[in-house]
Amino acid sequence: MDLPRDRIDLEMKIRSVGIERLSDQINIIDDEEKSDISVKLFGENDIGKHLSLIFNENNTLSVCCLMFIILP
Repeated sequence: MDLPRDRIDLEMKIRSVGIERLSDQINIIDDEEKSDISVKLFGENDIGKHLSLIFNENNTLSVCCLMFIILP
């Protein structure tokens, strides 16, 4: 799923795939053994790829969405 550029859209997309948590309760974890929800970020261009590397499992989806909202 593409990371939405506003928080309300993000919450709606999370719900649409059957996840009943808020984005600030979902950490960036690319390991199904550590969490029941696995999240992997990746970018389609060089900037997106670089930005996806700055987030870790201490960050949440809402933090990632906020970062992409404030970027032009």
